[in-house]
Amino acid sequence: MLEAREVVATTGSGDCTIAGLLAALLRGASPADAATAATAVGAFSVEASDPTSAIPPWPNVAARIEAGWPRVPLDIELGREVSAERDAAGTLTLS
Repeated sequence: MLEAREVVATTGSGDCTIAGLLAALLRGASPADAATAATAVGAFSVEASDPTSAIPPWPNVAARIEAGWPRVPLDIELGREVSAERDAAGTLTLS
């Protein structure tokens, strides 16, 4: 999950997150990149008092991701048969 700079309001953030996922998939993004795009759009959406005014055009979203957008630290308990690794961008992959 990408970290919002400031949480102002959360109304509509779930809808915006799904919209970010669908838009990324329609652009041909991989599932991992689409999930990152989804959390980015969702994080932008909570930075204003309404759901959409803080969401910039896609090039600006992508630039913030590329610049190393801070991620919310996650600690996930996995079973012994599952391992998790992060790539250079911080994306968590399970195997």
